[in-house]
Amino acid sequence: VISAAFSPDATLLAVGAKDDSFTLYKTRTGEVHREIHRGRWTEACAFSPDGALIACGEGEKLIVHNLATGNSRELWRPRGFDVCSINAIAFSPDGSAIAISREYMAALIGIEGNPVRILAETEMGGEVSISGVSFSPDGSICA
Repeated sequence: VISAAFSPDATLLAVGAKDDSFTLYKTRTGEVHREIHRGRWTEACAFSPDGALIACGEGEKLIVHNLATGNSRELWRPRGFDVCSINAIAFSPDGSAIAISREYMAALIGIEGNPVRILAETEMGGEVSISGVSFSPDGSICA
């Protein structure tokens, strides 16, 4: 297991595994609810507060999956040749934004495709790295 997240109502567990699968399991029975995808590394994932969406760091890209429709969309990817994976994801409490971190940056991305706001940057390959993001309960602070 590389990444895991519970749905807000705790009925589903999302798991990114070393075999490049990303699967939703029913927590009560352990049965597969749905396989989201295969063949892409999912190092980080998070459910939206209402449980309708799950955001995944599929390598360097941020993909949002709609659990009701089964549709997926790429919400963000770095410009140019940059393969540093997303290592943490957090939804804002109101579900309007997603914070991501990568080894050398943290960013805030609007769920409706609003502009990306860089929260922090370090030197790529330097001694300091970024490996997590979180929102305060009221959503006023992202760290």
